[in-house]
Amino acid sequence: MISETLEIISASTPGWMADALCGNGDYDPEDWFPGEGEEYAARVVRAVKVCRICPVENKCLRLAYETRDGWAVMGGTTARQRARVISRIRRKRNGWKA
Repeated sequence: MISETLEIISASTPGWMADALCGNGDYDPEDWFPGEGEEYAARVVRAVKVCRICPVENKCLRLAYETRDGWAVMGGTTARQRARVISRIRRKRNGWKA
């Protein structure tokens, strides 16, 4: 599944992704697709550490929000974290006070 996902991503890859550290072959690609279970937290920690030093972290985060990615660690955030931010934004737009 991960290899098929990576093939889909690479077929429509923005040019700036060539500078992304996650795709340079030095890291385990599964860390950016942590799934569920026992390894989830460790994979996320490893991925986020790399994201924090990546030269395209902000562009990647923007892409994650634009595409509503629901799987990968992108721009130093998990899909769950981004979903919470989107939920907060929607509640504020609808007049809900936090």
